[in-house]
Amino acid sequence: MSGDGHIVRVLVGAGGDVAAAPGTEEGSPPLMEAASGGHAEAVRVLLAAGAPPDHPNKLGATALQGAAGSGHDLCVRALLEAGANPEGGGGGGGGGGARRDGGTTVLHACVCHSQVGAAPVEAYTRPLLSSS
Repeated sequence: MSGDGHIVRVLVGAGGDVAAAPGTEEGSPPLMEAASGGHAEAVRVLLAAGAPPDHPNKLGATALQGAAGSGHDLCVRALLEAGANPEGGGGGGGGGGARRDGGTTVLHACVCHSQVGAAPVEAYTRPLLSSS
């Protein structure tokens, strides 16, 4: 997926399933693929079309974990603005053990993949918290 927002918009308009997961080992839905690849426009199109922001892949990782772990700040912002859970995620996305349930938090995925300097956490959360 090249992440071209226009092409994603055309496919969604033609009835493409925004929550479908391929039969691969990871089974990542389109939103996870777009976010992990840093395709912010495609992420916004998929979210606007109703893609659930916290829909995990078969390993339990979410799009927010994929975006944060890969350092894609525009995707992280779009997902948080759409209501993605910053504590969410189950298994994958950067190793286990960060949560009592054995899953990985978004912050843990970010740190494990050396994205600490990408942007301060406040850059993502302060606008969301002040608008509440």
